[in-house]
Amino acid sequence: MDVTWGSAVYAPGTYLIAEAFDVSLELSTLDVYLMLFDFGVEPLSWAPLSEVYGRLPAVLMPYFVSAVFVFGTAIAKDIQTVLTTRFFGGLFGSAPIPNTSGVPGGLRPSQSRGVAMVCYSIAVVGGPVLGPIVGAVTCESFFGWR
Repeated sequence: MDVTWGSAVYAPGTYLIAEAFDVSLELSTLDVYLMLFDFGVEPLSWAPLSEVYGRLPAVLMPYFVSAVFVFGTAIAKDIQTVLTTRFFGGLFGSAPIPNTSGVPGGLRPSQSRGVAMVCYSIAVVGGPVLGPIVGAVTCESFFGWR
């Protein structure tokens, strides 16, 4: 849920980011496109890696690198850094999307596999559903967009 959350929680704060870096709203919104573009394209390269190296390294290594880029976004001093770190965060953060979908079914017996898949699906869909709500509340509070 963390990766899909990160793609959606940013959107309500785009006007604050535009003000903070003195750029247009369109430029600050470009980041949402970049991350979603990564989510659509990069699973094509991450999925074969799990076949060669297994799921654990193909998920944990890119996920850790994605977390590092999240911190880079938080300390960014200009919009170029925000766009770059969010792009690479989405690039590496998209690795769990194709590689973890088979895990709940593989870990559970066939009788309870349906429940495991429902829980996994809720976790994947929960990010884009809850992210904008929490992002809007956070941006409107004293915390700001960072």
